Order: sequence, then C-alpha cells, then structure tokens
Amino acid sequence: MKTIRNIVIIVVVLLIFVFFFAGKGIFDDILPILQMKGAVLLAVGNTEQVDNGEYGFMVKKGEENRFIEAMQARGYQLMDEKLGIYTFQKDGGKAVYKAEDFLGCLNFKEMREDAPDAQASAAQ
Repeated sequence: MKTIRNIVIIVVVLLIFVFFFAGKGIFDDILPILQMKGAVLLAVGNTEQVDNGEYGFMVKKGEENRFIEAMQARGYQLMDEKLGIYTFQKDGGKAVYKAEDFLGCLNFKEMREDAPDAQASAAQ
C-alpha cells in the first residue's frame, strides 16, 4: 500500500512539474516538457491539436490531416509530402516540417536551412 501511495505521489508531482514549467523557458531546451504537455492534452481528448510554437505542432498519430488543415488555415499550401517530410509554400516562401513520433503522437518540427536534417533531405 505504501508503494502505491509513493507511486501516485511521484506521478502527481511529475504532472505538476510538466504543467507548471511547460513554456516557461527554464527547461524547454533541455527536456521535452511542452511536448509532454501536448501529448497529455491529446491523450485525454482535451484538444485535437497542440501548437507548441518553436517546439513543434502535435496531433494524434494517424491524424496528419489536422496538421495540414491548420497550416492551410494559416495561408500555407501543401506542395509535397514524402517520408514524413511536409513542404508548404506561402507568398513565395517555403516551410518544411518533419513528423516525429512522440508518445503516440506526431510532433511536426520545422526544419531550418542550417539543420543537418534539412541538408540531408535537400540532397535527396
């Protein structure tokens, strides 16, 4: 019984830690706190999509169309999608997002020109 109580206390403390510090900038670059918060919100059905700003855009796995719809609502047009890399265009500019699995969700991170992943995908 004492073990179960300790586990519950640890889980509650972790949830408080995640929801309190997410987006504050303290641990965002080190720990995926915003992504964890987004995954929890998606898992409990609180929302259908989560925008974590520079840390990515999240939807449940299998619901990639929600990400595409959100980008189209912002004025972007889908140009290409292959191997989890989505290329959008808006006003002559290009935005490239890569889908990554995260706790049963898909996290779409923007690929920058100077990032090694962006250079590798450009070479293909």
